[in-house]
Amino acid sequence: MHLFPGRSHKLQPRFSDEEMAAVKQAAKASGLTPTGYTAAVTVAAATNTVPPTASLPRQALAELMEARAQVRMFASNVNQAAKARNSGADEPEWLARAVELTNAAVRRLDAATTQIVSRLP
Repeated sequence: MHLFPGRSHKLQPRFSDEEMAAVKQAAKASGLTPTGYTAAVTVAAATNTVPPTASLPRQALAELMEARAQVRMFASNVNQAAKARNSGADEPEWLARAVELTNAAVRRLDAATTQIVSRLP
């Protein structure tokens, strides 16, 4: 949640590397910046209210998007192998199966992403 105009008071907490990594991860899962998350959690603790939490559908969507990006990188490697094949190089024995697996994985990720997006508020 971003307040406008911005808040008038500023704190500058310090974190260890491990603490900062945890704050960044929690902030990302909650859909906030690390600064916004730190402020929201601090105010929630001070006012005895519920701090922001991760949205399961948004977390799942973020993980699906990351998985899809990884599959696309793999598909790029397969495409490079196909390009080499089209230039006269021997087709790697794994190429046909890799193309098949990549296409199937992308279709499943796309379907899962569409299903999650349809359930978001």
